[in-house]
Amino acid sequence: MNLITDNLRNGLRLMVFAALMQWTLPAITAEDQIVVVTHLDNQNTITQKDLYRLYFGKLTTLPNGQRLVPIVNNGDEEQLKIFASQVLQRSSQQLRSYWARQLFTGKGKPPVRVDDSTALKELIANNPEYIGYLWESEVDASVRVLLTTSH
Repeated sequence: MNLITDNLRNGLRLMVFAALMQWTLPAITAEDQIVVVTHLDNQNTITQKDLYRLYFGKLTTLPNGQRLVPIVNNGDEEQLKIFASQVLQRSSQQLRSYWARQLFTGKGKPPVRVDDSTALKELIANNPEYIGYLWESEVDASVRVLLTTSH
């Protein structure tokens, strides 16, 4: 009988812990999508193919001469995984491996890395050359959405 009571108590503790963890996590829902953002004044459009070429170092300027600098948010691994798989059609590990090889051979400069979405938005808001990605719920008036992913 004690074993059953202990298991019920542990189960209840686990449910309370899970509820508290959910309550304290950021408000990112399963429906939240990744969006590609840029400076408000950047009126260019970009395709998924252009983004692939940009993040893999094959593209640095648009046809109109506008220079683009990609940003990666190191602070949100899930965000990077979804961005890489849905937008770049690669895994985040493939993206990292590619840039590790490029750096080792001296053939390229990886995307700018930031620690969180706030830093990403700040860089983009202050420089029309930067381009990055956010959760749709993190977008505010400081950036312009270029592309929205689809699940």
